[in-house]
Amino acid sequence: MEVISVEEQMPMVPKIHRTAGIHLSQITNYITTEIMGKTIRKDQDIETFYRRAQLGFAWEEMLSLAWAGALGLRPGEVQKDGIIGSPDGISFSQDRLIVDEYKATWKSMRHPVTDNIRWMMQVKSYCKMVGTNYCRMRILYINGDYKPPIPQYRSYLLAFTDAELDENWEMILNHKDCVTPEEGQ
Repeated sequence: MEVISVEEQMPMVPKIHRTAGIHLSQITNYITTEIMGKTIRKDQDIETFYRRAQLGFAWEEMLSLAWAGALGLRPGEVQKDGIIGSPDGISFSQDRLIVDEYKATWKSMRHPVTDNIRWMMQVKSYCKMVGTNYCRMRILYINGDYKPPIPQYRSYLLAFTDAELDENWEMILNHKDCVTPEEGQ
């Protein structure tokens, strides 16, 4: 048998439609990079960053297809106060509305999910945008806790207070004018 290595790029997950305007991701990126000084990992280039992001998008698609009957609806874009967001899902459980968010990460699961500032800004904002205090995060930790480095899956239900959501949304609104509106895609 002959095995031939074929030069091929990893397929990119199709882009979703983005409405022209200010997107939540622009604001959270601005806050974390410009205000908090956080950057892309220093040991990876931008191509590696985007490849890892593509795995995250593939994880979202896989969950949506494989667990379609058990997951919430994919709402598409939502808007509040001129800011556009795209929660991964919205569901109902025990008479409560829940924002569903899916993540695939190389970060260790040894750290509490609430330590990820960018994720918390994002899900609190989605909760505020759709009018709920609850978020369910489904996270694939690609290397688990690194002891040993094997994939681990966790699901968390986060219940935020009104004050936590209001404080976060005020921060988002305070930085809204620091970003340039995107053109539609």
